[in-house]
Amino acid sequence: MIGIDLTKGNVTKSLLRFTVPFLVANVLSTLYGLVDMYIVGQYADATQISGVSIGSGVMMLVNCLLMGLGTGGTVLVGQMAGSRREKDEKEVISTVFTVFPLTAVMLIVVGFALKIPMLHLLNAPPESFDAANAYVSVCLFGLFFTGVYCAIAAVLRGKGDSKGPTVFVAISCLCNIVGDIFCVGTLGMGAGGAALATTVSQGVSVAAGFIYLHRHNFPFDFRPSSFRIYKSKFKMLLRIGIPTALQETLTSISLLVLEAIINSMGYVASAAVGVCNRVFNVAIVPGLAFAAAISAMVAQNTGAGEYLRGKKCLRVGLGLTVAVAALIFLLMAFFPAQIIGIFTHDKAVIASGVEYMTFYKFDCMICSIAFCINGYINGTGHTRYTMIVNLVASFAVRLPLVWLISRIAGTLFYISLGLPAASLVQVCVGVGFLLFAKSEREQRQKLRLAE
Repeated sequence: MIGIDLTKGNVTKSLLRFTVPFLVANVLSTLYGLVDMYIVGQYADATQISGVSIGSGVMMLVNCLLMGLGTGGTVLVGQMAGSRREKDEKEVISTVFTVFPLTAVMLIVVGFALKIPMLHLLNAPPESFDAANAYVSVCLFGLFFTGVYCAIAAVLRGKGDSKGPTVFVAISCLCNIVGDIFCVGTLGMGAGGAALATTVSQGVSVAAGFIYLHRHNFPFDFRPSSFRIYKSKFKMLLRIGIPTALQETLTSISLLVLEAIINSMGYVASAAVGVCNRVFNVAIVPGLAFAAAISAMVAQNTGAGEYLRGKKCLRVGLGLTVAVAALIFLLMAFFPAQIIGIFTHDKAVIASGVEYMTFYKFDCMICSIAFCINGYINGTGHTRYTMIVNLVASFAVRLPLVWLISRIAGTLFYISLGLPAASLVQVCVGVGFLLFAKSEREQRQKLRLAE
């Protein structure tokens, strides 16, 4: 039997029980990018590092639709599981397993058609253009595996199982490390080799997922006749998932525009920011893990009508997130050069990275808080609200501020100031939602408990 009931028991224990596997999975997922960057940095030059950085940004944009739909799938399955609607739950699962692979195929076609124009729009430096193109081309072939994995992970997490996806990612990460060493270190394939290792490891992850589901009597047999899109469930998936997908996509576009501004400063700045982004991806792992766990737990409790328990889940998650984020902030504050030096020996890249991390480290703390608040709001089904807030933060704060600073100062030191400013806007508006957007059902529950 797959899944656990997140609507009962001690909130802190339930949250930690669900979050720890999520945290491990996110750490391992982040290792994909870290291993790519580390091994390319050890065996290749700064142009290849820049190529991996730019190519990763493009692939993040392509993956956004799948990631957003994944959030919608998790919330929808969680609400059905929490309300004990087994028939509806099975129809949601069938719809998810059908929609995600089809979406991945569509993205592969679009990705190959637009990859060269996108690299030009990003101002990819001429020295690293071929490396970035090779990285994107190979990764696009693995996008189908990403779509299938997102479907499996979304359903399992919605049902309260965060351990399964962790196992898949662990196996995949191990394969990626071995593949990187062989393709980049032994064969000298550079950025393209890193992408090949990632693609093969994603295929292994999907295979592990199918084995896991088969051994745990998963309520979906994967026969051709079982793949079906239920119209009502598809609409629900789109209603919850599309705002998140659009939010992820447009936010990614804003980050790519930011990257284009930085790429215009040369491949050293591009490589430095690429390394800092990898460090940032590690630093926000705890916040992402707690946010995802909060979203799944709140979704089940919303389906069960336990709205106050959902609020308590957010409070506990925020407390734990801030404690961990503070520790990471201190490490980034006192040891920036040592951290960046893990990924490259290029002194110019390290110096530029330290400069960029001056204000960037504050974003790690603020972002983690914003993630948790957004996780709660998404779990209640209000994904459209988080979409609007994130878009305002990205396009009305981050980009204008970074563009203005780049024109006035033109250094990574000041450019990094625009990142925490945008995250702070998200936190402030999110807190406003929590304070003033109490539902009538929550008020009724308080009266019921008082009686």
